[in-house]
Amino acid sequence: MTESFLVVGEALTDCVHREGSVTETPGGSPLNVAVGIGRLGHDVVLAARVGPDSRGQEIVAHTMDSGVTLIDDATGLSHTPTATATIAEDGSAAYVFDLLWDMSPDMLPHRDFLHVHTGSIGATLEPGGTGVLEILRQQRAAGASISYDPNARPSIMGHAAAVRERMEAIMALAHIIKASDEDIAWLYPDRTQDDVLRSWKDAGAALVVLTKGPEGVVAMAGPHTLSLPTKASH
Repeated sequence: MTESFLVVGEALTDCVHREGSVTETPGGSPLNVAVGIGRLGHDVVLAARVGPDSRGQEIVAHTMDSGVTLIDDATGLSHTPTATATIAEDGSAAYVFDLLWDMSPDMLPHRDFLHVHTGSIGATLEPGGTGVLEILRQQRAAGASISYDPNARPSIMGHAAAVRERMEAIMALAHIIKASDEDIAWLYPDRTQDDVLRSWKDAGAALVVLTKGPEGVVAMAGPHTLSLPTKASH
């Protein structure tokens, strides 16, 4: 097996409207993960799709400049998905999403991967979400390790009950699960963080990590639990 990584999920353009100006940057949490892996010098493939428009070309250039390989049909959508934020004078933001997502195992290169990561919108949004789950099943059966970051987006995903089953199906395949306190509060409002983390670990995850913003991070692996504070940045 080659020591390479596969990241599956959305790539989009973040459009920010503020005080009469507009800035556009490549975004999407799976894209950001792939870019980070590529910049660390590792072989990484991003299974994401954008349009053949100028936004899509900017995303292609951004990923390739970071050492990321794209799938052959990376520009096969009709247009590039966008997440538009309008920032008010008081700092509050209103969001509008224009999302397209389609993914299937036959879009991937014919090669083995050491590790596969997925998360956020692309793991649940249909019709691509079903394909993502099948990719994870196939890659795990082939020997790859799996990591998952729910990165829940309630404004897109709707009610937690609508996506909980899909998320739990992915978690059952994952060796590593990283979630935020906000993810857990949305998915399981009647359960404690500790109970949720232990249930994920008991279901088979080798490592579960909870990020709590300014309150630090908690990690569980086997019988061990580690809590670390947040370090102030300057």
